[in-house]
Amino acid sequence: MPTDDITTRTRTVADGLTRTVEAVADDAWDRPAPCDGWVARDVVDHLVGWMPPFFLEGWDRPVPDIPSARTDPVGAWHALDTALRKALRQTYPQLAEMQLVDYKVRVINSSEGTAARVRVVIESRDDHDVWSTVGVSENVIEASWLALVDSIEYKLCKDNS
Repeated sequence: MPTDDITTRTRTVADGLTRTVEAVADDAWDRPAPCDGWVARDVVDHLVGWMPPFFLEGWDRPVPDIPSARTDPVGAWHALDTALRKALRQTYPQLAEMQLVDYKVRVINSSEGTAARVRVVIESRDDHDVWSTVGVSENVIEASWLALVDSIEYKLCKDNS
């Protein structure tokens, strides 16, 4: 998968989450989230908590100071998003060639209510190929993440073969 396509896909998913985070009203951060027992603030706190050590330290990149999602969830997300994008560009410059073509979400077993699984299909492209990847989970963010990671890994493997 071309680097530009991966970068574009990653940017598209991150931009979507950024728009979602920015759209949350100040008084809505303590409302229930789709994750059972969590509030909206907990989702950002979770992402800000595990992603920097997993990605930035894994890529031997410095982990920046990130505001607490407990007090500033939007600021925390922006700091994380900026750091991850910078690390991706530095580590995998070929991701700049990747583009997101399509993003689809389907509920697989709607009769299960909040425990229903979702299937996310991401279609990506570069200058040479078009490919699709799939993620499945009870959590749409996790399913999206799984599909996105597979797409990025495909691109990197394809370019290195």
